Amino acid sequence: QSIYIHSHVETPQGVKRLNGGGIWRFRPETLELEIVCKGFVNPWGHHFDRWGQSFATDGAYGEGINYVFPGSVFVTSPGATRIMSGLNPGSPKHCGLEIVGGGHLPDDWQGSMITNDFRAHRVCRFVVTEDGSGYASRQEVEVIKSSHVAFRPIDVKMGTDGAIYIADWYNPIIQHGEVDFRDERRDHVHGRVWRVTAKGRPTLRTAIAENATVDELLNLLKVSEDWTRLNAKLLLKQHGAEAVLPRLAAWLGSLDAADPNYEHQRLEALWLYECLDSPNAELLAELVKSADHRVRAAAIRTASHWRTRMKAPVVNEYFAAAVRDEHPRVRLEGVRALAEVPSAESAAQALVALDQPMDRFLDFALWQTMRDLQANWLP
Repeated sequence: QSIYIHSHVETPQGVKRLNGGGIWRFRPETLELEIVCKGFVNPWGHHFDRWGQSFATDGAYGEGINYVFPGSVFVTSPGATRIMSGLNPGSPKHCGLEIVGGGHLPDDWQGSMITNDFRAHRVCRFVVTEDGSGYASRQEVEVIKSSHVAFRPIDVKMGTDGAIYIADWYNPIIQHGEVDFRDERRDHVHGRVWRVTAKGRPTLRTAIAENATVDELLNLLKVSEDWTRLNAKLLLKQHGAEAVLPRLAAWLGSLDAADPNYEHQRLEALWLYECLDSPNAELLAELVKSADHRVRAAAIRTASHWRTRMKAPVVNEYFAAAVRDEHPRVRLEGVRALAEVPSAESAAQALVALDQPMDRFLDFALWQTMRDLQANWLP
């Protein structure tokens, strides 16, 4: 949602409101609608990494890649007294966002974030690495840089062949009204799609068969291509819980604990249970104690989504344990999850995060949680 939009949306859970920019989370089956973050001017790029963490770009502001977590607030949010900055201060506006993954592109490109500087005729690449409870971002050499005034890359996606596809608006004029709408240079007909591949490396064949069985789709949750895993989950959702859940339980039990990707495969299973709106308390209990902090953080996020569907004492215990976790990102997820449990006890539990080192992401998360819970603790 962009800066000039003011939304007042009726849902079964009441009216949800967002003034100015932001990102929503909507569940079609239950019509649940909630705000993930507030702010931005034109948030024209949003993506999840393989561990479920969100990142965004702003096509009308800047600061490169932005790390988005529940309750985060960014520039221009009406009434905001404190905001988060992006990971690349001073960086120009960017449009679209994709995260590189899969077997076609080189290893040193895996996890890179690709976005577009449409004003300067560039397709940009950022390397994002973990930094405490959040991330740090470093811009690398451009994927494409052109002197052609009509090259206007506006969106980017990974294809089923492992290549990068770039949507080029192909227009020398980008302004709203500074140039006459009847100006003959305005091109209403042409546009281009560019395909970027790695020289000397074979492309992939990852398209999912139209008649793929439930078991075949489940096995696709093991592959390295994000596109394939995402669409496999969407197709499994179409099969329905009744057909998928028995096979999912069997698939989960068949996973090899010695596989280096074992924990990620179990996380994919957890997300599929969430996709099917079928909470699995046993799997969740195991993953909140995973040896991998990225899995623990993702599991706490899922627990916050399931908080009204599970026994409150159990879920609240997960949140309290997360705030004491050894890794700051898990602590951040725990702090923000407690904001959804309105009580003075939740505020007290969130403050336990101060017993360990803080950073700017975690500090903002705690500050926001205390504001969210102020009706429960502030005299």
